[in-house]
Amino acid sequence: MAHWLCTTADAGDCALAQLPNGLSQLKHIQVLLAPRNHLSDLPADLGRLAGTLVQLDLGQNKFTQVPPVLLKLTGLRNLNLMGNQLEHLPEDFGRLRNLRLLGLKSNKLVELPASFSKLTDLVELFITDNKLTELPPGMSACTSLVKLQASFNSFTTLPPCLLALPRLELLRVAVCSIAALPERLLESGCFPRLAWFSVAGNPACPEPPAREAVLPEVDEDELELGQKLGDGASGEVYRAIWKGELVAVKFFRSDVSPDGRTEDEVALAIALQHPHVTQVLAKVRYPHGLVLRLVTGTPLAHKPTSAHLLRCKWGGDVQFPLRRAMRLATAVADALQHCHEVGICHGDVYAHNVLMDEDENVTMCDFGASFSYDRKSQPFWEAMEVRAYGLMLRDVVDRCDDVAAPAEVATALRRLAERCTQLAPAQRPSFATIYQELRDLGAQLKAAETAASPRGGR
Repeated sequence: MAHWLCTTADAGDCALAQLPNGLSQLKHIQVLLAPRNHLSDLPADLGRLAGTLVQLDLGQNKFTQVPPVLLKLTGLRNLNLMGNQLEHLPEDFGRLRNLRLLGLKSNKLVELPASFSKLTDLVELFITDNKLTELPPGMSACTSLVKLQASFNSFTTLPPCLLALPRLELLRVAVCSIAALPERLLESGCFPRLAWFSVAGNPACPEPPAREAVLPEVDEDELELGQKLGDGASGEVYRAIWKGELVAVKFFRSDVSPDGRTEDEVALAIALQHPHVTQVLAKVRYPHGLVLRLVTGTPLAHKPTSAHLLRCKWGGDVQFPLRRAMRLATAVADALQHCHEVGICHGDVYAHNVLMDEDENVTMCDFGASFSYDRKSQPFWEAMEVRAYGLMLRDVVDRCDDVAAPAEVATALRRLAERCTQLAPAQRPSFATIYQELRDLGAQLKAAETAASPRGGR
């Protein structure tokens, strides 16, 4: 006779003021989901689940303080408290030392307790949209941290404890009050794994370079909107007709996105003029938006999920002939070389932000995390972005299925990806070097293909 064990309880979106009675009797419960309710406290007997509960979602409720019983759930690995009204966390919050993911976004936190230093297994931390001015020095002990979302706080400088986190790969501190970045960050080998960063909307960022030509401005009624092409964190994109031509139109949802301010994204997108970068044709007055050159390609991969942790999700059938992989790698390197030549960091170099069509036209898009920087700090920012590029290139090379292609070219491409992802930033090549090496490899590949063709020797 089969026995079914209840391991998940979902009470989300139920307008609950308190959790149902009897939850503590579910002795095998591992996941408790109760987001988007009206909860302000937890039943005292919930502590009986300490031995089994590993995931607790209390996001978007009415908590003004962390219920004491929650600290008894020491087996938790995933805790979501986003969208509540927390101003402080208990001093002994560090008792939850098994946490790997902690969501505290959109609360009213003014500080984090010193016991955060005990969260040494923490991998993902979301503290966006609070009132934090600093982080506890002991957070330097959180050496497992890979992803830190901390934009929209009140930091005036980058918290020093972050410089001691060797596994940090993604860091967002956009729209704070950071006037300058520490010299130690820019002059040393801090953040050996850092690949994605945003500091846009801070005084530390200079104004982006101005575009020579003045862009036209249009009203929405001048556009004939068509099908929706996609959406992201900052807005939605539609196919449209403008002045008799097919274009794309991006409408921004608000003045801010999770990675920064809309005005910064617009200014940076307008400043960049390159054949492999999204081209801005006009501004839309209201609703706020941009008219863009229509791109026919599709994203190379899907966005990362928590299960993939900062790595794109690729379709199981995605394969690249070596020639197509070379074209892709060269175009993206060309685009990123241009960005850094004018002092702009993309901040989110991922396969899902690269479009490619059947004719091998390549376009980099989504500048929501981008920022301009002082050219004196270019070596740091470019080396960081080279690592992100190298991680993407490695994924592409792993999916090359061209067994007939010259082995030496494929090997050289793989070695280039390895050099780009070196842990020592100073040992990574620049985008100018990458681009030139790819051009040379492309010529080598073309020569080999010509020699192998039936007419190659004639």
